[in-house]
Amino acid sequence: MALPGSLSRGPTSTVSVMNDDLVLYQLTDEGVAVLTLNRPDRMNGWTDEMGERYFSLLGACSENPAVRVIVVTGAGRAW
Repeated sequence: MALPGSLSRGPTSTVSVMNDDLVLYQLTDEGVAVLTLNRPDRMNGWTDEMGERYFSLLGACSENPAVRVIVVTGAGRAW
């Protein structure tokens, strides 16, 4: 299953761009999905754009049978 794309079109044909760098995604061979909040310069402070990416990745993980566990962490010194 492919991860959610960077562009999505709503019913009004507006385009929202999702910054894939705000939450990083990695899936290990053992089935561990690692989601990393990636705003270390802002102590990983939450934004709406970050939330969209995070919940989109959670949805993709829940639909992927290869994912056995999800680990959420933060880049830098702040969770």
